[in-house]
Amino acid sequence: MTLGNEDLANIINGFPGDSIDLRPFDKVFTQANIKCWWENVSFLPMTWNAAQDLKTRWERGEGGAPEEGTERLSMLVSNYKVGAKRVEEMGSNKNILSLWPPLVLRSKIPEGEEAQIQALVDGKAINKTGALFKLGLQVANSRVMLKANKRMLKLEQEAKANKERKKQKDSDEKD
Repeated sequence: MTLGNEDLANIINGFPGDSIDLRPFDKVFTQANIKCWWENVSFLPMTWNAAQDLKTRWERGEGGAPEEGTERLSMLVSNYKVGAKRVEEMGSNKNILSLWPPLVLRSKIPEGEEAQIQALVDGKAINKTGALFKLGLQVANSRVMLKANKRMLKLEQEAKANKERKKQKDSDEKD
């Protein structure tokens, strides 16, 4: 007699038709038991997908959700705060309730060419696709991009020259 992969389920959880007492896995791992264990250790299973649900997919704040959605989000947030307070009063970790519906973020677009160039230079966005996409779409036209690129090249050359001067100075001091 040999045992194969098909027998593994029977070894772990008994044979089909056995009573619940002879099926240890099914007897222990019931939905009620699992929820009880989660409650005992203050575990709340939640992912970002919960915030993407149709009930909470809108953003809070001006320009986010329509009026009906704004009311629902306000109620959700207030109920969530009450729930967090209750969890804390029960002696559990209130920080498990750290998922909040997203807020509307408004990007501040720099005024004037010089400010736009400086934003691109400060963000070092010229040669980085993600940063260029994020910053460039908000602040730049082609003239601003060209000027920012020239300024970045100049700064890089100056940094390189400073590094060479420091290296030369260090080697002169050693001699």
